[in-house]
Amino acid sequence: MIGDETTLVLVELGCDGTTGLGYTYADVATGKLITGLLAEQLAGKDPFDHGTIRSAMIERIRNLGRSGVTTMAIAAVDNDFRSLVGVIDVMQADATRCEGISGLLNVGALCEAYDAPLSTHCAPALHAHAAAALKRLRHIEWFHDHARLERTFFDGVTEPCDGTLSMDARCPGNGLTVKRAAIERYGV
Repeated sequence: MIGDETTLVLVELGCDGTTGLGYTYADVATGKLITGLLAEQLAGKDPFDHGTIRSAMIERIRNLGRSGVTTMAIAAVDNDFRSLVGVIDVMQADATRCEGISGLLNVGALCEAYDAPLSTHCAPALHAHAAAALKRLRHIEWFHDHARLERTFFDGVTEPCDGTLSMDARCPGNGLTVKRAAIERYGV
C-alpha cells in the first residue's frame, strides 16, 4: 500500500426491492462523477439491459474523456488485447476499472479465445463470485489493504483457506452486504 489512505467508492442500485452493490478504489471525485453525471442514466432503466445503460453512461461522459476518473467509473476493455497476447504472462482485469462484472466477463471471454491466463486485480471480495465463471482464471490477487477494507465494510466476504475460496451459492450477486455503521463512519 502506498501512503496511508485508500478510498472505497460504494455504489448501491435498487430495483424491485433488491439492492445491488458495486465499488471501486478511487478518488472521491469518482463518487461525485457517479452521483452527479451517471446516476441519471440509471434511473428507471431495466437493470438487465447492460448494453443500453453502458452506452448511455459513455455518451454522458463524452466531454470528460475516458481516462482518469471516468476510467474508474466506466473503463473500456482494451480493443488491442490481441496485440498483448504472447507478450504477457497473465492478463490482469479489475472489475472496478473495466466496466464492472460485465467488462470482467468480456476480458474472460477474450482470454478464453486467445488461450491466455487471467488474474483478477484488486477488490478480491468483489471478484470472488464472478471469478468462478472465468474459464482461464489463474488466481484472484489478494491485496491486504483491499481485503482489510472489505472485511471492515461488508458482510459475506470470503476468506481463503489453504489457497481456496468457498462461496455460499445461495447469496445473490456478489454475496456482499454493507455494514452500515462501519461505512457511515467514513462517509463523504
